Amino acid sequence: MKATMFMLGLLTMSLHVGCKDGGAPAPGSDEVDPQLVGAWYYRDTFNISYPSPSIAFRGMQISADKRITSLGIETETGRVATTEETFTKQMLHANDGVLIVQYVAAPGILTDTSHYRVERDMLFLTGRYTSSIHHRTQLGSAFGTPTQSAFSVNIDSIEVHSPSVAASPPAYVSRTSQSTIRLQADIPNGWIFVDIDSFSGTGTYVVGANNGVLTQMFGDVVLWLATDSSLTGTLTIEQYDEVSNRCSGRFGFTVRHGVGPDPQLVRRLHNGTFSVPVYR
Repeated sequence: MKATMFMLGLLTMSLHVGCKDGGAPAPGSDEVDPQLVGAWYYRDTFNISYPSPSIAFRGMQISADKRITSLGIETETGRVATTEETFTKQMLHANDGVLIVQYVAAPGILTDTSHYRVERDMLFLTGRYTSSIHHRTQLGSAFGTPTQSAFSVNIDSIEVHSPSVAASPPAYVSRTSQSTIRLQADIPNGWIFVDIDSFSGTGTYVVGANNGVLTQMFGDVVLWLATDSSLTGTLTIEQYDEVSNRCSGRFGFTVRHGVGPDPQLVRRLHNGTFSVPVYR
């Protein structure tokens, strides 16, 4: 369920247009419509059942040479910046009111087709399933108060970090009830969740069975690994402040995919640190 929710979130990082595999470019010029060139964004809303960021910045930069780049907010500064993408986008057509973008990510290719129109500083996109209204912006523009969100961990021998530029804070703590919290973070090609069931402030807590989760994406395959009764760990809350809405600490635990002792399906998360906002 957790993986499904965030897979949906990942899909909304595209242009929010209808999917139409194999769409052919409309007749007319192969050059990019000059009205489209520049940076565009719109505010997306989340509908998550527990406290979390409610607004996401969805942006894209379109260039005259058919490059298209995703934009987000730099957590340290609150300014518009380019994101680190894990897939390749190629603009096949951007004229005559038709926008066709091809996404290449192993193991497949997806072609998105939409119709557009530009009025003043607004870009209207209409696809097969959804539509959106973008507004002009530019790289480096301030977009609200910075929300610092830092998260890092070693997965076996590889150190990973939450992205420094994202649609919304990429790592945060949710106060899901009076006695429970959830730490969650986006990492390259995946997510991490840690649930604490008996939270009472600063201190060290055991990460019990199914309370530590690592989700990893390999192409169109999603691998879900979790703690179990024999693979647990700890999370230490060093700071928790509901006045400033900040939480920081460290963690480590081991997760497994499915059941059984197969070492190929076990991952050790260690040296984890975080300093993130709190939503309650």
